[in-house]
Amino acid sequence: MELSDIETRFREIKEHGGKTLKDTTVRNNAKMIAKIIKSTIEGHMDKADVWLDTDLIQDWVESPDNNFSKTTQRNYYSLMLAMSSWEKEFGEDKNVDPQIKFYVSKIRDFEKEITKNKKERKVSEKKAEQQVAPSMVYDIIDGLRANDHEAEALILELLMKYPYRAEVGTLKVLTELAQYRYLQKKGLTENYLVLGKRKVFVSRSDYKTFDQYGTIENDITDKDMKDKLRKYVSDNNIKPKQPLFGFTDKQDVSKRLGYITKKLSGVSLGPAAVVKIMLSNQKFKDMAEAADFLKESSRIRGTALNVLQDVYLHKTSLEE
Repeated sequence: MELSDIETRFREIKEHGGKTLKDTTVRNNAKMIAKIIKSTIEGHMDKADVWLDTDLIQDWVESPDNNFSKTTQRNYYSLMLAMSSWEKEFGEDKNVDPQIKFYVSKIRDFEKEITKNKKERKVSEKKAEQQVAPSMVYDIIDGLRANDHEAEALILELLMKYPYRAEVGTLKVLTELAQYRYLQKKGLTENYLVLGKRKVFVSRSDYKTFDQYGTIENDITDKDMKDKLRKYVSDNNIKPKQPLFGFTDKQDVSKRLGYITKKLSGVSLGPAAVVKIMLSNQKFKDMAEAADFLKESSRIRGTALNVLQDVYLHKTSLEE
C-alpha cells in the first residue's frame, strides 16, 4: 500500500469521527502505519491490511526485540484501531468488530498501566538505564568525533542545550535570512537551521505538537555551537534547503542515535533520553532562574510547562 493511500484512509476515518487534522499529523501517523506494514508483512501475508491479523500485530508491537515503551505500544494499537475502523466504515470487509474490540481492549489496558505508573512515578527498566550523568553523554560525543561521526555528535550537543525531539536531525540549511523570510511568507512546513551573517536560529514546523504550538523559533546563542554548525556546513559543502545532518525522517534519527550510543556506551540514548538527562541535571542559583529556564524550555520543545517541571523535579519520563 502506498503512503498516500494510508494518509487518505487515516484522514478519512479521523474526519469521519469529527476530528480536523493537520497535514503533518496525517503524514507522521501514516509513516508509523507504513512502518508496521513493512515490519510485519514480510514472510507473513500477501496483502497490506495487516491490522486485521491481531495476533501478528500483537507479536510485533509487544516483541522484546522492539522493546517499545508502554506509551509507544498504545500508540501503535491506536493506529491499528483507526485502520480497522476504516475497514468497517469504508472498506469491503465489514466484519471487523472482533479486531476493533481487541484494539480497544489493548488500548484501555495500556492506558490504565500508563496512568498507574505516572501516579507512582515508575519508569521502565530501559528508561532507568538511560538515567546517566551528563558526563557520559559528553564522553559519547567525544567518541563519535573520534570515529568521524560529526553529524551525530552535533545532534547530541544540540539536545544537551535545547529540548528538541527527533526533528532536530531533520533540519534543512538556509544560509540567508532572506531565504527564510521568503519561505515564511509561503507558509512553513519543514524544519530549518538558518545561518544568517550574525544571527543563527532554528525554526521547526514539522514536529509532534505543531498542531497546538505552531512554528517555533529559537536562537542559537552559544558561540561555540554557532561556530561548530557553520564549520560543519562549510566542511560538508551543504547547500541551501539540503538536510543538515543527512536525515529526512524523524524515526530514522531516533533509530540512529539509539543504535550508535548503544554501540559506544552500552546504553541506548534516543532524543527524549538525552533531553531528560539535560533537564534533570540543570543547576540554578535560585527558583526564579529555574522557572525562567523551564518556561523557555517548554516553549522551545512545544510541550506543557508541568511536563518539564515533572522531569526536572522528579526525574520522571519524558514523552517522545
